[in-house]
Amino acid sequence: MNAGADRPVLAVPSARTWRLMALALLVAVPLLATAIDATSERKVIKDEVQHLAYLRSLALDRDLDFTNDFTELWPKWKKHPWTAPKTGRPPNTAALGAPLVWLPGFLLAHATGSAAFERAACVAVSAALFSLGVWLAFRLARERFGALAAALGTAWVAGASFFFYWWLYPGLYAHAPAIGLTTLFVFTWWRGLGRTEPRRWAVLGLLGGFLTVMRWQNVWLPFTCGAVELIYVLVGWLGSETGLEGAAAPAERLPAWARWRRVVVCGIVYALTTFVGLLPQLLAWKAIYGDYLPQTGGSTFLRWLDPYLVDLLFSPRYGLLGFSPWLYGPAVGLAVAAVRFRREPLWLVAGLYTALAIYLNACLASVSWYGGATFGPRRLDSLFPFLVLGGAYAAERLIAWWRRSPAVPLAVAGAAGILWTSVLATSYRSEAINVGMVGAERFPWQASAAFLDRVGWPPSWPAEAWYSLTRGLRWGQYTQLAGADPVPFGDGRIDLSRPDRRHLGDGWTLVDGAPEFRFEMAEA
Repeated sequence: MNAGADRPVLAVPSARTWRLMALALLVAVPLLATAIDATSERKVIKDEVQHLAYLRSLALDRDLDFTNDFTELWPKWKKHPWTAPKTGRPPNTAALGAPLVWLPGFLLAHATGSAAFERAACVAVSAALFSLGVWLAFRLARERFGALAAALGTAWVAGASFFFYWWLYPGLYAHAPAIGLTTLFVFTWWRGLGRTEPRRWAVLGLLGGFLTVMRWQNVWLPFTCGAVELIYVLVGWLGSETGLEGAAAPAERLPAWARWRRVVVCGIVYALTTFVGLLPQLLAWKAIYGDYLPQTGGSTFLRWLDPYLVDLLFSPRYGLLGFSPWLYGPAVGLAVAAVRFRREPLWLVAGLYTALAIYLNACLASVSWYGGATFGPRRLDSLFPFLVLGGAYAAERLIAWWRRSPAVPLAVAGAAGILWTSVLATSYRSEAINVGMVGAERFPWQASAAFLDRVGWPPSWPAEAWYSLTRGLRWGQYTQLAGADPVPFGDGRIDLSRPDRRHLGDGWTLVDGAPEFRFEMAEA
């Protein structure tokens, strides 16, 4: 008889304990984020300036003319002011959503007469919305995989990856509130799955529209969720009253004419209310640019046939898995579960949207594929709830394998990941290291051994293999090139900041035996 057969598995906390944990997330983390921000002397930069200009203009000036705000907050604009041709007003390429959610707290803080309170209110709201997203993602995963696996998967993603930075250091960026609202949308959609009441679709439409106003890249999430569910209703895989009964057992079927009528009505309601949710941004653009749909992102947008897929996923500079290697587990779990449960709407949406978001962001070449100096691949922030689901699935599988002591290896791995990310986030915040466009050669090998120069950054090995096969680089060169300081192409080295060049340079080839991996233009 196996001596450990009767050994109990780690006890799962009670419902009261989970509620206390949720309260701690919603209160303690925003207070901590506010305290961290209050002790920081860091000045607001481009994206933050534009968000703050929106906020100040809405709350104080009520004119959406950012001349006075940019003059005070943005030295670059003050030195070389630029304006929209039709209105003569300074353009603002930021989205309106984050300033709108900050507005109530900002107005209350403004009544105190303290600028510090105004910023603290914005930071607290952002961290609270992220905390709400963490809690809802946990609940979403718990329904399917149990509390223990869900808790481990949530901690895996929220604490041991680049998401941790945006949770505790939200500043005046839109990423923290966007992550919270993205998860809220997915959770709301999932809880009512299969119900074709127009009121539900109106709420989803408003939330989805505003989610797009928060971050424009999120437009594909409400589209994917709505399209998948309406197709399921149309073919009779979902019941109108009972919701989803199971992927393998379709719910009660309605007559074809009834399904068509419900789909048409719900689709129209969803489209109209989504437009209403988008309306604040459209009106703001009209006031700023003189057009409802201006071109705000420059002349270079998408590279449909030549996306930066390898770099976006595996580069040590902002690659999803190269920058946050602890996401390998949730990413693999998400991919496996999306295939295994592909008939279920939630997993179908998770797989489709994740693939779509990665592809579109890999095609995005406006300014730079990685989005400038930042902490992690922030353009992929909307994947948070789906990565939590993938993490929970991976944790469930690991628990099944390590039945005798399921928490020990996962706790050790999770603690190590959280510690690693905490050190990096703190070092980045204090400017001890720079993982942005300048000084990136100090990450990740500044905190690692010199062997990386020889073998490359292990989480980026898929990229090393790809470029070794396609460009003939020796193993380890891709890691060095991806982390090198960007310099002009004139001296024959690679420039990562150019939107029209790949990491290894379109048309550029490695010169055999050249020092410092020099490149030259290939002859036509």
